[in-house]
Amino acid sequence: MKKILSLVMVVAIVALCSVSVFAADLKWTKVASYDFSNTEGLKGVTGGYMGDLATALAETDIADGVISDGKFIAGSMGLMVDKTVDVTDGFKVEFDATLVYEDAEGNSIISGSPWYQGIVAVLNAGEGKADSVLAATGETVELPEACSYYCNFQGGGKSFQIHASEPNEAGTGNEHIWGGDPAAIEAGTYHVVYTVLPAEEGVTVSLTVDGEEIGNPNNNAFGNYLCDDAIVLLGCTIYGDYPYYLEMDNVEIYTMQEATSSSTGVATVALAVVAMLSGAYVVSKKH
Repeated sequence: MKKILSLVMVVAIVALCSVSVFAADLKWTKVASYDFSNTEGLKGVTGGYMGDLATALAETDIADGVISDGKFIAGSMGLMVDKTVDVTDGFKVEFDATLVYEDAEGNSIISGSPWYQGIVAVLNAGEGKADSVLAATGETVELPEACSYYCNFQGGGKSFQIHASEPNEAGTGNEHIWGGDPAAIEAGTYHVVYTVLPAEEGVTVSLTVDGEEIGNPNNNAFGNYLCDDAIVLLGCTIYGDYPYYLEMDNVEIYTMQEATSSSTGVATVALAVVAMLSGAYVVSKKH
């Protein structure tokens, strides 16, 4: 009887140890990467602005020249990750970007409104709307709750900027929250890291270019629009808004996910098992 009780104690203690030592951690986990040697996992899209909070995102063939020498040449269409991404606990997008300001003759090629031109867009389409946007049928989709985080050009088109959008109180359009207008940088190739993490209030947004923090010069507050079915767009927004020109390469998308740290736990449980079994053996011998 004592032997049975001892073995029951073993099982109970091992179970308790397992609960305590297999605690979940959060760590960056790569969920997608693209070097543009092919377009697997991506679909070509064009966006159509259909009025306040409505889009007509359409899937389209990737045109000649959009992928060139293993780079995505943004400016005429966008690419969309062909699945939703769980960004509830935060996301990070890293990429190499080549900025070009002039053509071969020295003429400026900057056009449009650079601060609206999405380089990376992470969209919370609102409850039940993600599949409709992801389908990209070209039909009008109303997005009354849509919120986005963007990495785009700064106002003059010569650096990178952060901004976000959320529906206004009247529900008739998006309020845009600008993360400042950083100083221009020289034309060239840069490694960009764009990070959004939940905070006690809202989120913390970070933008680094070759390791130098650009971040949020205006110190504006950004709301928490992180969700478990976000849509990721490269080189556009859901309304189109393509960069005037950008060479993009080596895109890596990370999300914060739970990770179990089990090495210490396994050792602890193993020691507990050995100790308890030894005790059970002694009880058995005495009996």
